[in-house]
Amino acid sequence: DDIQLMANMGLEAFRFSISWSRLIPNGRGSINVKGLQYYNDFINELSRHDQSEARRVETGHFVVWFLNPLVNGDYPEIMKKNAGNRIPTFTKLELELIKGSFDFFGINHYSKYYIKDNPSSLDMDIRDVAADMAVKLISNISTITPTQFDVDPLAFQKLLKYLKEEYGNPRIYIHENGQVQLRNGTLMDTPRVEYLHAYIGALLESLRNGSNTKGDFVWSFMDLFELLDGYNTGYGLYYVDLDDKDLTRYPKLSAHWRYYIL
Repeated sequence: DDIQLMANMGLEAFRFSISWSRLIPNGRGSINVKGLQYYNDFINELSRHDQSEARRVETGHFVVWFLNPLVNGDYPEIMKKNAGNRIPTFTKLELELIKGSFDFFGINHYSKYYIKDNPSSLDMDIRDVAADMAVKLISNISTITPTQFDVDPLAFQKLLKYLKEEYGNPRIYIHENGQVQLRNGTLMDTPRVEYLHAYIGALLESLRNGSNTKGDFVWSFMDLFELLDGYNTGYGLYYVDLDDKDLTRYPKLSAHWRYYIL
């Protein structure tokens, strides 16, 4: 039982998504009662184990695109200038309704990008948000191990510091943070332990400096079908044996490490 495994690790919360195709199979109309019961049972089981449930960059665009309207009531001027009439405009009433209409911000953070000035992208006749940024994004995937992220917790600290100083220190939950590795069956995922150790240290330092971060969710509890890599890579604290008809779960080194730090 996966929830029992979480309880055994001492996890205090589990973030999950709702599959709307399970609840409303046809996309509209009647609700699938069995699907609704599934989530009711799932949440009840989490509650029985005293777990809470949480549901599911260039700074000038990737962050402020969402945060500025919610905190300040409008998009930043540089974004409106570059995107022009492709940016929605708000009525006065809409601005009043939008501003402050959030409970917390959820952050997904894995690594950083370097940026390089690229003003020529603004000369394109047809542009998307990437061109509107007028920069080139340079990935920070490890050159030593191309399937892994570099360990750079300072970038994470800087992000939390920026949110604290620029947006009034809102309540934050780290919704995703983890290290990717090739899915090869090894349970000795030392690079993942090193990554998580560094980032939780950065989070602790940010808390000491006043960050209003309230929770940290590792991606992911177990190996999953990943959006970009399918079953080729994994982020899980638990390995799932896909060749076993019972899909047996095996704790990796990172699962034991997570247990001992909680």
